[in-house]
Amino acid sequence: MKYLKKYFLNLVFLNFISIVFLYDTTSFDSGLISIQSFFTSFHKFLIILYIITETFFAYIDSYGVSLEITKLAFIDIKSLNFEYFFYIFYENLRYFFFLLIGLLYLYFNSKIFFFLNKFIQKKLLITLILLISAICFFVLNFKKDKYILTFMNYIENERYFRNDNFYINFKYFYAEKNYVKKNNNNLIIDLSKITKNKNNIYILIVESYPNFKDKNLSNDLKKELIKDTNINIKHFKRNFSEKFTTIAAEEFVFCNKFDENFILQKLKNYIENKNCWLKYAKKKKIYIHSYKKDFFNRFERYQSYFDQLFFYEDLNLRKMKNCPWNDIGSCDYDIIDNLDKIIDLNHNNQILIFLTLNNHLGQIYKTYDKEMVNCKNNFILNINPDFCILFNNQLKFNNSVNNFIKQMKKDEILILMGDTPPMFKKNIRKYFNEETDIFIFEK
Repeated sequence: MKYLKKYFLNLVFLNFISIVFLYDTTSFDSGLISIQSFFTSFHKFLIILYIITETFFAYIDSYGVSLEITKLAFIDIKSLNFEYFFYIFYENLRYFFFLLIGLLYLYFNSKIFFFLNKFIQKKLLITLILLISAICFFVLNFKKDKYILTFMNYIENERYFRNDNFYINFKYFYAEKNYVKKNNNNLIIDLSKITKNKNNIYILIVESYPNFKDKNLSNDLKKELIKDTNINIKHFKRNFSEKFTTIAAEEFVFCNKFDENFILQKLKNYIENKNCWLKYAKKKKIYIHSYKKDFFNRFERYQSYFDQLFFYEDLNLRKMKNCPWNDIGSCDYDIIDNLDKIIDLNHNNQILIFLTLNNHLGQIYKTYDKEMVNCKNNFILNINPDFCILFNNQLKFNNSVNNFIKQMKKDEILILMGDTPPMFKKNIRKYFNEETDIFIFEK
């Protein structure tokens, strides 16, 4: 009976601190009570593992990356953005309180510290822990006016049980082992055939292209690309990889296939070994990215293949405007507007691949001075402040692309593709399509 009481105490406490501190994570999109807690509440070591693991995946959830991307990031520690890590930690301090209070609970209830338990009644101890949790709850959530209503909605809709963040991530990790099989439509969009006999090829990989399900919003973005032009446009859809996100989009452009070892190899070796379409592109090859050259070790890996590379450090020397993402970054629209100051647009037979930055989720900054669309008048853009920034940022970028399209020659082609939809948490990602857009422009 004593063991059973302890089990139920553990079960109630784990779910209580989860509701208090982890309420805004993906896990709570589906319900209130953790299914996994019914198993982890049996033993203190399982609880310790549970608390530490769930804290880690709560932070991963807030960062908006997959377990696989996290693993790849730690291959090259120096490329990590520690300033942003500290920002994520500070902004989500309640996750740390989940870890701290959970461990304190075990500390005071452990037989190892039986001496302390003799002087502190268990009822008083539990009351104290609950009081601390309640104080932290109100301190950390006093601005969350919809907090209680959210959980009342779960109850009214009979959404009681949920899977924890660690379970969701591991389940997805093993469910998406084979990216190529899931993305068979990648094989249909053959870039070697699309770009055949083209003199100059321009490929824009757009970070977090906001592909809203709302047709008016998606059409507004598309119209901004082609307004006042006589350009021929083709529009495709493709699946994306939640597991490898931007890295998979880059590899799709480079090779039309995917291999997890892509990030570990020199690009030239990878292209030759995989017999990628770029192996046969006898052109001057240029790569631009508006973020730092050491991120994911891109400069070291890519310099073996490209004739010219331009990263934030190089673009800054060319006086490109700054549009910070978490710490630094160049303005994507300004790069398009001043592309002639970076590369020779009169040069024949070249291929440019430009990976953008400014709409990357995290600390999203406005790249515009004035809204091109008034978000207050649009229901969808009003749902989340980031929706408005993403949409107006993309409109400004698309306007710059539109100006570039007007100057294109008949033997040139421009391909614009989103790497992924904006990687919000699932409860708000529902406003975006599950496939990314590819636009092909040629005269």
